[in-house]
Amino acid sequence: MDSETEDRIRSLIENNLDWEYLIQIATRHKLRPLLYSNLKEFSGVSEVFKRNIGHFYRENAQKNLFFLGELFKILDLLESGGIVAIPFKGPILSILIYKNIALREFNDLDIFVDQENVIKSREVLISNGYEQDLFLDKLKEKKYVESQHEYQFINQKNNYLLELHWKFSELFFFFPNDELDVIDLHKLNSTYINGRNIKFFSSEDLFLILCLHNAGHRWARLSWICDIGVFLHENKKLEWDKIFNNATRMGISRIILINLYLSKILLGSEFPKSINNILKSDKDVKNVSEEIINEIFSKDPISSQLSQELIMKFRIREKFIYGLMDVIKNGTKPTIRDWKIIPLPIYLYPLYYLLRPIRLIIGYRI
Repeated sequence: MDSETEDRIRSLIENNLDWEYLIQIATRHKLRPLLYSNLKEFSGVSEVFKRNIGHFYRENAQKNLFFLGELFKILDLLESGGIVAIPFKGPILSILIYKNIALREFNDLDIFVDQENVIKSREVLISNGYEQDLFLDKLKEKKYVESQHEYQFINQKNNYLLELHWKFSELFFFFPNDELDVIDLHKLNSTYINGRNIKFFSSEDLFLILCLHNAGHRWARLSWICDIGVFLHENKKLEWDKIFNNATRMGISRIILINLYLSKILLGSEFPKSINNILKSDKDVKNVSEEIINEIFSKDPISSQLSQELIMKFRIREKFIYGLMDVIKNGTKPTIRDWKIIPLPIYLYPLYYLLRPIRLIIGYRI
């Protein structure tokens, strides 16, 4: 934290800061650990804030360490089965970019495996205490792995949640080339954590994953934008040409620019001149970003009206056809939840494409 930021914080504290609102919005946006870490040494901080948020900070740090231990256990199990597993988000993201496992809030583990190892990975996890609420025969499982992107597990002994991923192209968005995916498994990085060699995605691929995740959830949490800002601060030598070449091929350049704009306005992130010029000239990026900022700091959570969701899908893509395909994909393609609540036999699988829009209309306010 630089001296200018420290002075601004002192000024805010001295001018009757609304601590109740601050705690409320920090809770909503999963920012309590980060907020406590930055404010605990300042004089004039509310004692209620220090006591309540400080207690949460310590509990969160302990929980995150337990999650890290569980992650090591899972990686060992998968590795013993000859499976290369790549953790992302969760404790790994905390360590990689925040340099402190206590500073992020998370409640599950995310691990990526190659699609050909999905069924084997599931078997390893099931045989070691993890359970699913989705039960598939061999034919249905083959179709599920082909059409979906993740399995969800829970360890009943400790209630740890685990999401096993095998592709990101199916996550939220239409890509012009179906063969494209976000990541390049031939360009992994590695680091040592507690003496263990942990593989993780290249900085450029991880950045794209974070941007797509934020957009898929309409940037509903300020903590996700903080992840982008801290990531950019810790990765000064990103290959921007590679990022935007990949983004252009996937049709997600505007999504990347919205993430950058939000990080710049809210967190003061700095970029090369060429990117700043694009951000200044793209009025659509600015307009969408400012609406997102207004929603982030509104008293009520982001609206879930279907009409607003549909309009946003068009506005965050650079081509109308991409937005249209996103609407069609999200409105018709069955999701994990559809598979769970409507367990159809494999020969009736096409019915999911009719049932999905009906379920959406019932579940949303028009």
